[in-house]
Amino acid sequence: MHRMRFVRSTHLAKHVQTHLEVREKFECEECKKSYTSLQSLKDHQKTHSVDDGVRFDCETCGKSFRWRASLREHKKMHRGEENPRKKTIQCE
Repeated sequence: MHRMRFVRSTHLAKHVQTHLEVREKFECEECKKSYTSLQSLKDHQKTHSVDDGVRFDCETCGKSFRWRASLREHKKMHRGEENPRKKTIQCE
């Protein structure tokens, strides 16, 4: 059993699907993360590409974000704050 939290209900639904059926895994060659769809892998791979746009960096851990709102949400984790929008599911 494991507990996972999701900001969006669509992410929760995708996660539940991974437990309901066997799916092909798509692995990122750069960081070895795996995804259940090719589109998810392609979206993830964009995070590895060089971006000429503005980035927002976390002073605590150095993680970089494209959006200020994402950095704000990330900083809550360092402060130990819970995100009330996240949903919790127990998977067995």
